Parts: sequence; structure tokens; C-alpha cells
Amino acid sequence: MLQKEVFPHRTKWAIIVIGMIAGLLWALPDGFNLHERYSLYLPPLSLAMASILAFTLYRLRAVRPWLCALLILPVIALMTGWYRWNFPTLPLGEFHFKNICAVIVMLSLVMPMLVAFCTKSQQEQDGSQWSRAVAETLWRNTFTLAVTGLMTGLFWLVLMLWSNLFSIIGITLFEQLFFDNRFFPPIATGAVIAAGIVFCRRLPGAAGLYRHLVTRAVSVLLPLHAVALLLFLACSPFTGLAIIPKAFSATTLLLTMTLLMLAFSAIAGESAPDLSRWQHVIARVVLVAQALTPLLAGLAVWALWLRVAEYGWTVERIYAAMIALLAVAGSLLLSGFQRRAWSQGAGSMNIFIALMLSLTACGWFLLHTPVADPWRIVVKNQLARFAQGKAKVDDMDLYLFSDAGRRGKQALQKISHHPQWLDEPVRQKAVLVRLLAERDTNNANPTVSDLQRSIPLRAGSEAPPESWWQMQHLEPESDICLVDTGSCLVWMQDVNNDGTPEVLLYNRNQQSITLYAHQATGWNQIGSVTLSARLEQALRDKIPETVVKPWRDLEVNGQQLPVQYYGFEGQ
Repeated sequence: MLQKEVFPHRTKWAIIVIGMIAGLLWALPDGFNLHERYSLYLPPLSLAMASILAFTLYRLRAVRPWLCALLILPVIALMTGWYRWNFPTLPLGEFHFKNICAVIVMLSLVMPMLVAFCTKSQQEQDGSQWSRAVAETLWRNTFTLAVTGLMTGLFWLVLMLWSNLFSIIGITLFEQLFFDNRFFPPIATGAVIAAGIVFCRRLPGAAGLYRHLVTRAVSVLLPLHAVALLLFLACSPFTGLAIIPKAFSATTLLLTMTLLMLAFSAIAGESAPDLSRWQHVIARVVLVAQALTPLLAGLAVWALWLRVAEYGWTVERIYAAMIALLAVAGSLLLSGFQRRAWSQGAGSMNIFIALMLSLTACGWFLLHTPVADPWRIVVKNQLARFAQGKAKVDDMDLYLFSDAGRRGKQALQKISHHPQWLDEPVRQKAVLVRLLAERDTNNANPTVSDLQRSIPLRAGSEAPPESWWQMQHLEPESDICLVDTGSCLVWMQDVNNDGTPEVLLYNRNQQSITLYAHQATGWNQIGSVTLSARLEQALRDKIPETVVKPWRDLEVNGQQLPVQYYGFEGQ
């Protein structure tokens, strides 16, 4: 039987209730249509507080778990607020998904240290005992997350089977309760996750067995990975990194090998004294590989620096730079701690694990604050490269900036003021204006007067009626005319000789003329013309004439039958 821990009954139910309350807070913004300033913060804050209490709370009257839960809230609020400031127009669903993922990573990194802080014997612990508690908690949390995720998935699988089973015979009560409900899914999910955490906390023996199995497996993989690392370092002086295919990133491969060495060494550290029983050659190979790991991390930094020097910073490269710095620091620490682990046991590697967790948590937090904001660094660096003539703006750059939120919009506006930066100015100017129009929150609801100021009327033409302007200001295409004032032109012209003029709107950035006619349902788009940029001046100087098409439609019994001529019509 697995060892069980005596867990207070009241605390167990209190954690489950806290999980249900967190689910309720998660559902409140959608259920009551709360203002965005509340709907942004309730899900991540409720998730953070409930998670910390679920992992740390043992006695309800204990102060430290509640204190940790309150102290983490400003950190989560700062990360959420800064992310929303960067992406003010991002849809709430996509925003919550990306922000919650960042919050979960942050909580996973700091949770072992918070649990170690909240243990009852913390006041009697020294540094080595605290690091041991952090390492043990990391193992338990990993086991708990895996089991809780499995339990939650099985729970919803059962509910889905129930609802589908009864839906077959026409009973939709369960489907409406389980899925077509704003409150039940988050509340039930919160309760199941909390129950799963309590279940795993009551089985420390299961977590110990999980740790033992993983450690044994990694103890076999560590020598194999050490041999691969040494062979790679031995061959690289003769081949160089340029031999790596372009489909792979040299930085990614080098960092992966470095991080695997760090992780395997930390996991197998507890069995370090037993390694002396291995063959002497294998033991020395592992030590040599660990000693040379800083060289591998240095090669990763060098490969990344070459990429940045040639193409500049991107968000992915900034994250890679942070990982590379952690890899360099970890590889340097590993050499010293691993030597002590061989002579002193696993205690030294526990300190290594605690230090790496702390450094990773700090780095992850800085990436989601103004201090090391990736988008600020990327936009500033790329604009500087364009201004210095080191690179031209291509289509990939334009779409990169279009997805960069507030700072990306500022970059697009600056590029529009410097068309000489564009690789293909004539074509990319239209793409740039369209992207600016899509990201322009100020023109989300333009007024009729805004459109009339931005779209000039052709000289000699009567103005379109007010009803057309009312229709046009709701069209998304009108945003392009608002962003690039004067690029559009409107006039009225009778194109079918029925005595009633239609409205024609020319858009330079789309290189098209759109025709509108007033019908029973109001103003509708009835056609469009695509033309080249060289015809713009002639189009602006003179109203285009209409030409009767030589290829005609058919008529049967008084009914006109349109004929599609597949490219011959109008010739």
C-alpha cells in the first residue's frame, strides 16, 4: 500500500470550496458581462490565489499560505496589465488563453519555493534543508499536475459521454447543464482540480515512487547523453555549425542538448554516490561531459549572436537569449555542484535545483514586464536597422509588426512616414495601409463626417446621398480610406443608362473601383473593377466612359439569362 498522509478533513473540503469559488470568479465576467477592466483580472488572480492555497494550505489558521497567496497577486496583476497594455485590441478569448498560459508557467516555477516556505519546520531549516524541501516539492508538484490533468480530462470525458448518450433519446438536460452553461463548467473544473490536488497531497508515497522510477530511467540516459555530447564537441571543430541544415536552428539544437544535460544531471543527482559503483570509464565520461557543458552553452550563445547580428531581434530570439543565459549560468553552476554531489550526496544538487528555479522564475517575470519586454526590444531594434539601411522592410516584417500590438502599430506608422525603407514601395504601401486600417482602433466606428473629409468628391460630380455615406461608414474597407486620406475618390455615374446614377468608389491602395447601386434593400455592392496603378492619374483627371459589352446575355420567354463567357466577356 502507498503511504498516506493524515490530511485535516476541514482543510480538504476548504480547498475544494476554494476551487469552486475560483471557478465562479472565472465565470463572472461572461455571466454578467462585466466591464473589461474586471474581466481581464478576475481569471488569472483567482487562478493564482486558489492554486497557491491548494498546494500550500494544511491548517486553515496557518498564516503563511494566505500571506503567500496575497503577495503573489500583485505580480500576476502586473503581468496581466502589462500584457493587455501591449495588446489592447486582442480578442478577450485569445488574450485570456495566452495570459493564463504565462501565469501557469510562473506559478509552476515559484510554487516549490512557496510550499517550502509554508512548511511548519521552516523556522528550523537552514539553507540545505530548505533546498531539499524545494526539490522534493518540485517532484510532488510534477506528479500532482500530471495526475490532476488526467483526472480532469477523464471527468469531462465522462460528462461528455453522459450528455451524448441521453441526447440520442432526445434528453438534452445534461448537455445544457454540462456544456451550454456559463457557470457549471468553470465551477466543476475548479472543484475537480482542487480535489485532484488534495488527493495527490494525501499520497506522498505515490510521488516518491514516481520520483524513483524517473530517476532510475534518467540515470541510464545520462551516460548516453554525455557520450553524444562529447562526440558532438569532438566533431564540431572539423565540421563547423554551418553543416547543420537550414531547416534546423543551430541555437535550438545546442540549447536542447545543454538543457537536457542540466535536467538529467539534476534528476540523477540524488543517486550520485552510487555512481562510483559503475565502471570507472563511464563515471569519468559523465564528469567530463558535465565539465564541458559550459562550452556547449557558449556555442549556443555564439550561434544566436550571429543570427541576431544578421537579421536582428525577434520575439523568439529574445526568449532564446533568456534561455541561453540560463543555460550558461546553469552549466557553470553544474560543474561545481556536481563535484560536490559525488562526494557529499544529493544535497548539493538540491541547492542547484533551487537556484535554477529561482533564476528561471525571475527571467520569466522580467519577460512579462517593462524591464525586458520582448516587443519593445524587437520594434526598437528592427526600426534602427531599417533607418541605418542594414535591411529593407519585407512582407514578413509588416505582418510581424501587425501582430505586435501597440508597439507594432507605432512601428507601422513610422514605416509609413519613411517609404524608402520598403523593399517594394509601390506594392507594399497598399499592404501597409491595409494593416494600419485593421489595427486602427480610433477608426473602429467612423462617422459620416470623418468619411466625407477623408474621401474627396470628384470635381463636377454630384455628392452621393446621405444614405450611401451611412452605409459606407459601416464597411471595413472604408478604414483604408480613413487611414490614407486622399487615396480614395468617389463620384456618381450612370453605368446602365437607366437614368439613375450609381456610386463609384476608387481605392488606390486596393487598386480597384467598387460600384454601388440603390436597390429595394438599400445600397448594395454590384460590381468591381481592378486596374493598374499607371491609370490612376488618368482616372482622377477624367470620368471614365462606359462601353457596351459585345458579348450579350440570352433571353428566353422574356427572362434574361446571364452568360458567363470565361474571360471573353467585354472583348
